[in-house]
Amino acid sequence: MIRIAKQIYDIKLNIMENTNSDIIIDIENKCLNGHVLKESLIDYFLSYVCFVVRCEMAKLKKVSLKTYDFKDDKNITIGSLADYFRNLGIKHKIIDIANIVGGNSHLFMIAYFNDELIYIVDPTYNQFFDIAKCNKSCFKQSENGYIKKPDPGYFILNSSLGNQEIIKRFLQNGYMVLNEKNAKIYGDSFKSASIDSNEYSEMSGSLYIKSFKRCEEVNLEIENILIHPKTSVFYKKIV
Repeated sequence: MIRIAKQIYDIKLNIMENTNSDIIIDIENKCLNGHVLKESLIDYFLSYVCFVVRCEMAKLKKVSLKTYDFKDDKNITIGSLADYFRNLGIKHKIIDIANIVGGNSHLFMIAYFNDELIYIVDPTYNQFFDIAKCNKSCFKQSENGYIKKPDPGYFILNSSLGNQEIIKRFLQNGYMVLNEKNAKIYGDSFKSASIDSNEYSEMSGSLYIKSFKRCEEVNLEIENILIHPKTSVFYKKIV
């Protein structure tokens, strides 16, 4: 496990250095053939995927994973995930949270492994938990309202202990199941941090899920791909 410096939570990232390549290849083959994966396999797979893109993005920035700031320059991280999932036939959608709650742009993904098992995938959410940007001094107001607010991590820190535990696991892993509770915690963290939040009414978890599914999809074209299929089956199909 690797501890990340200068963050409001003492999070140890889920490290998958000793990933079993045979298991990953088997999962990739199952995806290519349209098989339904067991939840335990999905967890193993997404843990691996998020770990790889985090490591590769840190290398691209020439820093260690411990000092990686999780900022997704040029959307390379989320774009690489989309490319990888597309190659394996995994249904997915890139979403800009600003299209849901206003505020600053941030891209994340929902990934479908069957109709009932959908995941929020966001390996760079950790960037919003920097100590310097998650305190009261970050609130700035003018006569017309807020012109600046703390990052989403501040509002998570001031939420219930149960919500914080969910987010700590999310920060560690980079993904979590898309259900009403998780959708609301995640969505509300951005809504609370948005200076446009007064223009948006209260949203339930189910409304967030509907919004994620119905909003406009973001299409990306990136030059640096951080993760590629391991299975030879994929490469045989494109020859």
